[in-house]
Amino acid sequence: MLEKKTESETTQWQLVESRLKKLEERPAVIEEAQERIEFKVDQLKQNMNEPMVQVVQGAVEGVLQQDKEEEMEIERRKQNVIVHGVSESQVDSPDQRVEDDLAVCCYVPGSGNGGSAGRQCGQIG
Repeated sequence: MLEKKTESETTQWQLVESRLKKLEERPAVIEEAQERIEFKVDQLKQNMNEPMVQVVQGAVEGVLQQDKEEEMEIERRKQNVIVHGVSESQVDSPDQRVEDDLAVCCYVPGSGNGGSAGRQCGQIG
């Protein structure tokens, strides 16, 4: 009976020791898993930052280009003349449109020069 008790105690001690070993190994496994997760998170951050920087940089460059084009358009329009009450020429040819515009701009009511004044005025601007 003493032998059975010793065998049984030995078996129990072995079980206790195996459980302790498993518990001691757990923190190592958890730490290893945590390190892998942290590494993956760092990789994701890096992968997201690079495209984000490129997107923001592209957007800023696009806005700057639009601003520059708008400034050029404003500068170009500074030389335009708007005459109220005169209809715009409906001709397709740009040269004919310029001639029609000059004829309207150079026509002075009551001067008798009619529509041929456009050639006499020369170009405006």
